[in-house]
Amino acid sequence: MEGDAFFRLEGAPWSAMTAYGEAREALRAVGERRFQLVAAAHRAKELHELGDLTGAEAALREAFAQAEHLGETTPLVAASPDHSVVYKVRNGPRIGTYTIYASHDAGATWRQLGATQYGNPGALLVDPADPSDLYVAGDSDATGPTMIESRNAGATWSVVDLPAPVTALAGDPKNPGRLWLGGPDGLWVSDDSGRKDTRLQQVPVSALAALPGNRLVVGGFGLFVSSDGGVKLRPARQPDLDLSVSALLASPAQPDTLYAATGPFHTAGLLKGGHGVFRSTNDGRTWQPFSSGLTDLDVLSLAIAPDGRTLYAGTQRGGVYALSLDGGKRRI
Repeated sequence: MEGDAFFRLEGAPWSAMTAYGEAREALRAVGERRFQLVAAAHRAKELHELGDLTGAEAALREAFAQAEHLGETTPLVAASPDHSVVYKVRNGPRIGTYTIYASHDAGATWRQLGATQYGNPGALLVDPADPSDLYVAGDSDATGPTMIESRNAGATWSVVDLPAPVTALAGDPKNPGRLWLGGPDGLWVSDDSGRKDTRLQQVPVSALAALPGNRLVVGGFGLFVSSDGGVKLRPARQPDLDLSVSALLASPAQPDTLYAATGPFHTAGLLKGGHGVFRSTNDGRTWQPFSSGLTDLDVLSLAIAPDGRTLYAGTQRGGVYALSLDGGKRRI
């Protein structure tokens, strides 16, 4: 690699990438905000001791504002099917809120879509059959599980009540508004954009991939497949390992090829680690490990280049890894 933009582990199938410039900027911003937080709290204490209660209150408000912004993260990202628009859901600006943004220039600039929402976002979906339809599932103490939806690419939003918290969404590739919704309490299907949901399964669901022909791949504590839209699930053939599936991804270049990410999870009070990435080349029916050279096996997210030639994996400890899928040496 050139300069200090990325770091590559040569000689391994996977190459670790760290955007050092962006990382430095993020750390600098967090460091400055943490400094501002401490300074504001110290100033409030001094003003209070001097008897300036109004000044102390203003300094405390500034300290609380800095503390809230320290918690901002971007847990959800999705792209339109043609990759012309990228959407992200960002926690904040206040604790217990989130905001949705769109970018039309590959993330160089972002535009906020609608007002800031209250709650904790669980899943984001761009409808593959109609990219102007957007869905964000969330949960809050005030409203319970809900989903906000837009039929005009984020210009306006409406709220739909959900039967349970949802952390995974998938859309039928051919039928707009036909959705599968998954979460800790099971799997649901809806033919009207979530307004009426039918429960299909009670198995915990953490990831979904919808394939043409009413086929469905389901990830949870293991991998499952369905040929009837989730009415019946059967376990996929997979290694004899305890798996917690954190993400599922279908290849745009090879429709019968899918990738599954596995991450850490708790069982019987014990923390178990992930097993990296798995690949299926027969629509999810059979899976094999696909992590040779991957040094962090706690994988939380996956992405693939539009041409299907490079696979990316985001990991628990913050590293992003890339793998060339065409057998050639590619600059990342």
